[in-house]
Amino acid sequence: MRTRHIHFDVTNLDYRLATQMYFPREALNGKDLLLSTLAARHRDPAASICKPTTTSEPGVQAFTFDIVLLT
Repeated sequence: MRTRHIHFDVTNLDYRLATQMYFPREALNGKDLLLSTLAARHRDPAASICKPTTTSEPGVQAFTFDIVLLT
């Protein structure tokens, strides 16, 4: 079973980055196969979880998620 997530696909002529963003405090985060393999590969799964941020819109949840491309 998968937890809530969003797919990102960043491309140019010579490169493709496919990644997924996960949400904090989701009940299924600990059971998501792909998210749990990050820890098994010695990567920080917390880096794939977006960070809550504030917004001026009432009732709207806002998050930030950094995608870093090195050249």
